[in-house]
Amino acid sequence: GNGVNGITEEGAWVTPFIIDEEDPNTMFIGYKNVWRSVNIKSPSASGVDWQKISTINTGNLSVLEQSPVNTNLLYAASGGALYICSNAKEDEPTWINISSQLNSGSSISDIEASPYEENTVYIVQDKEVFKSIDRGLTWVDITGGLPDIHFSGITYYKNSQEGLYLCSDAGVYYKDKSLSDWIPFSNGLPAAVKVTELEIYYDPTSPAGDKIKAGTFGRGLWKSDMYVAS
Repeated sequence: GNGVNGITEEGAWVTPFIIDEEDPNTMFIGYKNVWRSVNIKSPSASGVDWQKISTINTGNLSVLEQSPVNTNLLYAASGGALYICSNAKEDEPTWINISSQLNSGSSISDIEASPYEENTVYIVQDKEVFKSIDRGLTWVDITGGLPDIHFSGITYYKNSQEGLYLCSDAGVYYKDKSLSDWIPFSNGLPAAVKVTELEIYYDPTSPAGDKIKAGTFGRGLWKSDMYVAS
């Protein structure tokens, strides 16, 4: 927090943080700016050092995302503002505000970088979903026939053909390259449950054992097999 281990500013009540996709000693945290530590496994909590690696100086950051393909590529969001950094692990990272390229002024709920294509990224903005194949220079609306409700998160399933899961105020939705539009994926969940987060467990022995897990608002934790075309 503010005043601890070199950090000099406050952040949101729910502060976003991510561990580096390649280096488990490195973590990024979003306060008013992005902060980086390269020794989070220090045996002493007081020995963890933090360095401010942006001069965004915005409102509280709400989302951080790192590309699994290029771990120097980092995205950060605050409200409807979106920032990108292509050298996040270097000594003096450079950030660019790409908010003007967005198709909507709504707050950004989530960001998901493709696990296979370095330049592909997805964002959720309240009731809409967008895809970019050029690091946010241009966006395509992929909302399709989704209902007019709030969406809080998006997750890419690696063992699929661009399989995307969305969590919303009314359950989960799914789409991949074999489908022309999003479909409900909420069988077994309580009716109209608010799903706030999705995470995927990858079975080390076989994709058949993969599971998707959903955290809900007040209705517990749920899991399911992955989508299989009928």
